[in-house]
Amino acid sequence: MGSDLYRVKVVSKKATTAVFDVKVIHPDISTIPEDRSFALMILREAANDSLLARELTTRDKTDRVWLKKYASGFIQSVALTPTGNSAKRGRLTITVSDPAWLDHMAPGESFDTAAFQRIDKYDRHPPILLTTGAAGPPEVDDSDLDDGDGFLWVPREAYGDVRMVKPLPPFVQVPAYSLSAYEVVDELSGKLAPKRLQAWHGKAVRVMASGRPQEGALGLLKGSADKFALLSLQGWGWSKVEAIGRLRLKPGRRGTKASYAEVLERVRISAALVKKRGDTLELTCRLPPDGRKVPFASESDVLALLAGPLEFDFFRQGFKTKAPLGDALTRDLREQSLGTDEDLYPAVARAYVASFTVEGATKPKKKLTAAALDALTPPAALAALSAAWPTFTLRIKVTDPKWIAHVDDELPMFADDTVLAKPATLAEQKAAKEKAAKAKARAKKAPSKPAPKRAILWLKKGTSDKVWIASQDGATWKAQYGRRVLPDREEKVYELASEEKASAAFTKAVEAKKRAGYRVAPAYDAAAELLWKRLGLAFDDSSGVPVVTKVGPPASAATHFETGFKAGDTIYAARHRGMGAPYRLRTIEELAVVVESRRAGEDVLLETSRKLGKSGMMTTARVTLR
Repeated sequence: MGSDLYRVKVVSKKATTAVFDVKVIHPDISTIPEDRSFALMILREAANDSLLARELTTRDKTDRVWLKKYASGFIQSVALTPTGNSAKRGRLTITVSDPAWLDHMAPGESFDTAAFQRIDKYDRHPPILLTTGAAGPPEVDDSDLDDGDGFLWVPREAYGDVRMVKPLPPFVQVPAYSLSAYEVVDELSGKLAPKRLQAWHGKAVRVMASGRPQEGALGLLKGSADKFALLSLQGWGWSKVEAIGRLRLKPGRRGTKASYAEVLERVRISAALVKKRGDTLELTCRLPPDGRKVPFASESDVLALLAGPLEFDFFRQGFKTKAPLGDALTRDLREQSLGTDEDLYPAVARAYVASFTVEGATKPKKKLTAAALDALTPPAALAALSAAWPTFTLRIKVTDPKWIAHVDDELPMFADDTVLAKPATLAEQKAAKEKAAKAKARAKKAPSKPAPKRAILWLKKGTSDKVWIASQDGATWKAQYGRRVLPDREEKVYELASEEKASAAFTKAVEAKKRAGYRVAPAYDAAAELLWKRLGLAFDDSSGVPVVTKVGPPASAATHFETGFKAGDTIYAARHRGMGAPYRLRTIEELAVVVESRRAGEDVLLETSRKLGKSGMMTTARVTLR
C-alpha cells in the first residue's frame, strides 16, 4: 500500500479482544473507520510471521470479494471511542473469533499503517477458528498438479526478455487465487533436488524467501543453484529461497479469481530471427490469438523493435546494452533533447531503417477472448492457447549493417501493440538537430537558475521507516513522502502568493516534521562532501535519482566491477549489511543518511544500473567505507 495513514499502539489484549490507540498521521485523512476491513488490515499489517498470516495473505486483505465473504468470520465486532475533541484520535476495540488472530499483538507495541476501509457491507460468516492437528498433504504425481483447478496458463511471451532465466516452456502455470486458497505439497527444503526442480520449471510453486511465503511459476536461473525466479501476473523477480513446494487448490475460502484478461494484456508480439545477411533481416513474428493487428505501420515501429533488446533507460537518457545502434540512438536522444524513446524513434527512424515489408500474415482459426478462456478448465484453456498462433514475416533493410550487429537467433525481440508516429523526413531530422544545437548554445550563455531550496527528513520508529522531501522554487513548494523501501512517493504541491509566503510555509512544515520526531538529513553540500570522502563518488541527482559524475577511491575498487564505477552509473537503492529491503533513492541526501550511520571498514551495498556479462543481470556493488 502507499504512505502510512495512522499510528497504532496496542493498549491491551485479553482473550479475543484487543484495544488500540489510533491516531491519524496523514494530512489528507480526517477520520478513523469503525469497520471490519480496516480492523483486519491493522491486524494483518504487523503479522508477517504469525498464525493470522497463514490464513490471510496481503492480497486477501484488499480483495473486495474475499473481504465481503470472510471478514466477519475473523472480526466479530469493531467499536471506536473518540479521545479528546478530535475525530483524528480514538480507541479502537477489535473482537476476533479466535485468540490466535491476536497472537502476534503485544500491549505497548506500536506501528504505523496504511490500513483503510475497503468495503462497508459484509456477508454473515460463522466464526473462523484456528485449524490444528491437520495431517499434512500427501505426496502426489506432478501430472495431477499440472491438470489441477485454480491455475492459469500464461504464454511465455507475457514475460518479455528474461534472458537470466533458463528457457521457459511455452506456457507457465500461475495461481489464479491468493496463496491462502492453496496447500503446499511435495515441499523441499535444505539441499534442493535438481531433478525435481527441473521438472517444476514453469509450474506453480510456493517458496519461502527470508521467512516470507511467495507464490508464482518457478523459473530456474542460469548459473545458480540456490536462487530462483518467480513469475506471476504482476511480473517476475528472483531471490534466494529456503523452501519450495508445488501448489494444489484446497477446499475452503476463495477470493477474486484472476482472469485471462490479465494474461492477454501482458502477452506481447514476439519476433525470431530467420535470416541475417548484410544489411537485411528476415524475422518471423507471432501474434497472440486474441485478434491483434500487425503493429508495424512505419519505420518508427521497426526501429522500436530493433532497439527494444538494448533497453532504454529514461533516467540515464540512453540505452543500457552496448551496441552500435544503442550508442547512436543515445547520441541522437541527447543531442536533440528528445526525452523518451517514443519521441526518439519517429524523429530518427529513417536514418536507420531504409525499408521494410510485412508478408504472409495469417489469421487465427478462432479468436480467443478472455471470457472464453475463463469459462474453460485449466487443461482446456491450455489446449486452446496451444493452437497455432497467427504469424507473419517481417523483412527489414537498414541503412548500415552495424545497426543490426546485435541481432542473433538467441536475442529475444518483442513488439508492443502501440503504433508510433510516422517518421520525420531526413530533411526534418537535419532541421531538428540544428535547432537543438542552437538551443544548447543559447542555454550555455544564459545565467544558471539557482537550485530550489530542499530539505530531506526521515523517521525510523518501530515498523515505521519513512522519508519526507520538501523543496521550494520561487512561490511554489512541494512535499514528497513515502516509505523508504518503496520506489514511489506521494506528492503535494503548494502554490502561494509570493516567494516569501512559500518560504514561510516551507519552514513551518519542516519544523512540524521535526517536532513529530523526524530527523534532518545532511544538507546537499554536506551530503556531497560526505559521499566523496567516504564512498569516493560524486553525484548529480537532478534527473530524480543519483547518477555518478566522478569516481575516486574506494569506489574505483568496488566489488563486481573490474574497472570500478564510471560516470553515468545510476544508483537506484542502497543498504548496509543487516538490512532487509534496500532504501530507494531520489536524492544524494538520502544516500548520505545510509552512509553516515556506518563505521569505517563497513560495507555499503549500492544497487546500480550496470550490467554484468552475457546474462545482462543488474548488480549490487559492495563498497567498503573509509
